[in-house]
Amino acid sequence: MAIIKVVCGIIFKNDLVLICRRKPEKSLCGYWEFPGGKVEASESYEESLRRELIEELNLTVKIKRHFRNAIHHNEKNPIQLISLICTTEDAVVESTDHDLIEWVKVEELLNRKLAPADVSIAQQLLDEYRIPSDQTAPNKSRSLNWKYIVRHWSGILLLGSILFSQNTKFDLIGSLDSVQSIAWLILCLYFSAIYAVPTLLCYLSAFFILNESTIQVKWIKLTLTSISIAGIALTASLTQGNGRLMPILCYSTAAIICGLFFRIKSS
Repeated sequence: MAIIKVVCGIIFKNDLVLICRRKPEKSLCGYWEFPGGKVEASESYEESLRRELIEELNLTVKIKRHFRNAIHHNEKNPIQLISLICTTEDAVVESTDHDLIEWVKVEELLNRKLAPADVSIAQQLLDEYRIPSDQTAPNKSRSLNWKYIVRHWSGILLLGSILFSQNTKFDLIGSLDSVQSIAWLILCLYFSAIYAVPTLLCYLSAFFILNESTIQVKWIKLTLTSISIAGIALTASLTQGNGRLMPILCYSTAAIICGLFFRIKSS
């Protein structure tokens, strides 16, 4: 008997997994499943999954990796279910093959009436990614928000420049009116952005590596903040001479405040 190959997506968004309930007029009506469909002869698994998700859910995903395969024997032909771990930022509104769509926690999957071929995938997913409540979902780095870089880094430059300009304008050039103060702030921000480029490159490299790791989010934030502070201290030491303490204090304070304030998990 020929094996029918079916691909499905284990799709994560905000630490939740997408599952869909089959319509009454479909086979296995009322059963929940990971979305996907039959693999065509000329397609790779990734191509097939992307096509099926667009057709059924109008959903685009980023495919991370292969997860597990499962074999299910029915009355006709055995089915090989190939699962791929994915992430998405899209909203799912409706499906052509399903009457209900839900995002659930990994540990809740087996509480649903899953299609027989999906049960073993869900069991393996739960076994591999069962984690404490203070951590994120499977491969939690995959839920990290790249906007955090922009927010955190921009916050460091802006807040640090405000603190530095306010603490240095009297010492360097005396009392300033409001227009001159703004001009001095812009000048501080301009030179800060230029001098921060080497540190930014290290920061981006670290984020890229950590985004593929399984390190807890709180340690990722601590690492990125530490890299920022180390870069600030090194840059100030090379450029400020005896006056390096003030920029180190101002920009390091900004790095800590912004690191605590901004969320790194996708929203």
